[in-house]
Amino acid sequence: MAEHFRYRDSGGIVVQVTFHYGAGWEPDSGPDWRQHLWRNRPCCFLHFDLYRRLTGPRLVPTGTRPATLGGKRGLLVDASGYGMACGTGARGVYFCNHTRFAWRQSGTWYVATLHYFGERETRTLLGRLIRELGPVK
Repeated sequence: MAEHFRYRDSGGIVVQVTFHYGAGWEPDSGPDWRQHLWRNRPCCFLHFDLYRRLTGPRLVPTGTRPATLGGKRGLLVDASGYGMACGTGARGVYFCNHTRFAWRQSGTWYVATLHYFGERETRTLLGRLIRELGPVK
């Protein structure tokens, strides 16, 4: 499923495009959720978001560090784990169980996020998705 949102948050207007299928297995999915973590992989579940702030301050996640993904230099913050909890004030507009990457292109900040399914694997796929992004025609 693909969805497009345009909304106002406390800092301005944000455009978000999300692509997803399946459903993630998280700590609140039941007592045996860890036995199903393999289902968080792209074979069974994928949740990718792309954000762009139209007005207001830049939309960069807190706690980032310099990195290169998909051939773009930017700022990376890994997911806090499998659950939605990430600490007071740390979420912003993002899902805490997503790895987040922010970069600037043509004077505009973009943030791409991907649901966590292992640190290295999530970064690798997020980089491939970012590399393939292009203008809508």
